[in-house]
Amino acid sequence: MHLTAAHRLVPAVLALAAACAPERDPALGTRLDPACVTVEGTSETLRAIERGTGDGPVVVLLHGYGASPEDFLAFAERTDLPVGTRVVLPYAPASTHPPAGREGGFMWWLFTGEFHDARELTFPGMPLARARLASFLDSLEARLHVSSDRVVLGGFSQGAMLALEFALND
Repeated sequence: MHLTAAHRLVPAVLALAAACAPERDPALGTRLDPACVTVEGTSETLRAIERGTGDGPVVVLLHGYGASPEDFLAFAERTDLPVGTRVVLPYAPASTHPPAGREGGFMWWLFTGEFHDARELTFPGMPLARARLASFLDSLEARLHVSSDRVVLGGFSQGAMLALEFALND
């Protein structure tokens, strides 16, 4: 996938395998689509909440460190979204636990080090997170039959960092 002025990119669902059938979460009352992803020779399963139907744009929103896709549900359920808009809210692959995040939250990669000087920060987990996102988006586009210029990428906090990293480098 190449970034052009016409593309609005968003992290989305990774390649689905036949063994990954959609399921419903009774607590959320929403569809959860597991995405079987292969990154660097290992297979993982990521899940995403999906809302909306139709052939409109696909909005993919990445949550922040220690958060979850449920934090974006109010946006996904807005009634003023254009007709046919689909919203995809993927779960980051790793869980957080106190003191490095809230219990029950998720992270795209583990933050390490101190945040005293942003110029000195490094994110060793970013390349793998970006590769997961690229696979997720490729799979989402194939599964939903949507081209990359109909996918909008966004996020909050760590999710925004990953979305920006993807947009600038993929």
